Amino acid sequence: MVKLTIDIPREYERDFIDDKFKDFFSRVIADITCNGLCGNYEKEIAEMFIKAFDETIIGEVNPNANVIPVANISFDKEDIQNMIQDELKKFKVENNLI
Repeated sequence: MVKLTIDIPREYERDFIDDKFKDFFSRVIADITCNGLCGNYEKEIAEMFIKAFDETIIGEVNPNANVIPVANISFDKEDIQNMIQDELKKFKVENNLI
């Protein structure tokens, strides 16, 4: 496993807290049809990012001290499947496919 620290700009902080990153990757997964440029590999990467953000520890990282978790955002496979179905339904409605 690779551990990675990322800095999220302040203007996206609220989006991160409100699970907008999870929503983003769920929409990406819902849009992958494997008929264009994106296929299973891209879907697996998006799923990996959902899992990585799910297991995120929020806080300042000090290499000389332990990381103190401020929040832990979690969701399970059923949540992801429901989000994908919701996004797919929204897409169909928006594009008059239903």
